[in-house]
Amino acid sequence: MPPMLILDGGLGTALEQRYNVAFSPATPLWSAHLLLSDPDTLLACQADFGRGVPVDVLLTATYQVSVAGFARTRTAAFPDGIDAARIPGY
Repeated sequence: MPPMLILDGGLGTALEQRYNVAFSPATPLWSAHLLLSDPDTLLACQADFGRGVPVDVLLTATYQVSVAGFARTRTAAFPDGIDAARIPGY
């Protein structure tokens, strides 16, 4: 049997507990809004997952990601929402 990989690290919970990130109706993207509004915090939190524990797979903050969700997200950096033109291509 091939090895099993589990793809859940509790990113949202870690962001709330360790980095004081608050989620609300103003942030419908949950942790994904940090891809643009605070990438340094997101990177630091994800790096914590790999410290002291072997990591096979690390996913970026993709839960709830959509162009419409970015448009509805209100943060200090983006009080009027995040325009689709600001979202990097992949």
